[in-house]
Amino acid sequence: MAQNNVPAIDFEVDGNGADWDWVTFENIDNPALEFIDNPDASGINESARVAKFTARADGQPWAGTTGRDGTTFLFDEANRTITIMVWKSVISNVGIKLETASGWSQGEILVANTKVNEWEEIVLDFTGREYPPNGEMFNGISVFPDFQNRDQENVIYFD
Repeated sequence: MAQNNVPAIDFEVDGNGADWDWVTFENIDNPALEFIDNPDASGINESARVAKFTARADGQPWAGTTGRDGTTFLFDEANRTITIMVWKSVISNVGIKLETASGWSQGEILVANTKVNEWEEIVLDFTGREYPPNGEMFNGISVFPDFQNRDQENVIYFD
C-alpha cells in the first residue's frame, strides 16, 4: 500500500508494515493477519512478501484489520489517494479507513476489485474528505479486504 509522503506499507522483512501492530476485528475468532511469501509473484506485484487475510464465512461484512506503527500523517493537497494491490478469488469491495489516536475517522472508502485470481491495483480517493479535528493527525489504517456478506471463507492477499 502507498500514500503520498508516507513510506509504502510493503510487508517485506526489512520493510514497512510487517512489524506494525495489526489487530483483526469482527471476524468471528479474529485470526491474525499473516505475512507470507507472495503466492503469485507475477504481473504488477512481484514483491517477496504480502499480507494474508482470511475472511471467515460467519464474520461480519466489515471484518478487517487495523495497523499502527506510531507514525502520524496527513494528506497533502496535491495527493489524497491510497493504492493497494489485492489478489482475491471473488469480486467484492475493498475498504480503507484512516484513524486518529482518539478514534476519529473519516469513515471507510470502498472500491470493488474487477479481477479475480490475479493481482489488481485499487486506488482509493480521499479527495473531499475532512481532516481530523483539533489538529490531530492520522496514526492508523484499517483495511477491509472482503467487504461483503459471505457464505464461504475467503482468503485475500494484499500489499
